[in-house]
Amino acid sequence: MSRGVGRRYFTLAQAAGALPEVEALVGTLSESREAIRALAARTGSDSFARRAEAEFLGRQVRECAERLTALGVEVKDLDPVLVDFPALEDGREIYLCWREGESRISYWHELDTGYAGRRSVTELSPEALGGAVLVS
Repeated sequence: MSRGVGRRYFTLAQAAGALPEVEALVGTLSESREAIRALAARTGSDSFARRAEAEFLGRQVRECAERLTALGVEVKDLDPVLVDFPALEDGREIYLCWREGESRISYWHELDTGYAGRRSVTELSPEALGGAVLVS
């Protein structure tokens, strides 16, 4: 894969700095996702009102996903939310990986291995860490 024009690359330190904003957006996205589930499980409600509420909640999910994308983060899954931060390791593109509920970014993977290929960030070069302090 060639490097995308205008694509943002994160060091681990930069990704960790963006994580509070990512977590806030993921929190809103998750609340909307769960509200959609609860709405689908409800019976006896006015179908017009349910449809309007579902459309509103769906818009919230899309808007949160779009805001994450605008930060330079790639949304890979919505349940649980899984995001990748594009990064460089020894000149090649990789992803720093974070999953909803994790307290920090602890993993990375090659572009073609996905979540199943996650490896510890302790393996990364100083370039990719970008001054991040690793906590075990």
